[in-house]
Amino acid sequence: MSGALLALSRDSRAEVDAIADAAIAAGGREAREKQDLGFMYSRAFEDLDGHVFEPLHMDMAAAEQALSATHGDAVNA
Repeated sequence: MSGALLALSRDSRAEVDAIADAAIAAGGREAREKQDLGFMYSRAFEDLDGHVFEPLHMDMAAAEQALSATHGDAVNA
């Protein structure tokens, strides 16, 4: 048996929830709890064949800001 993990980029957190909720309602199962890192939000679900899908939304402006803050802290240390 083999499986796949597929990451699916979504345009919003609401779209992440919509696709995950629809998959679960259709018989899939939640593969793990939601992950909210502030700049990135994701969920994961498993389909009936055992393949895992991970829809996610990344706010690029917030990600860049978080990276700059982390990089700035390292430079100033």
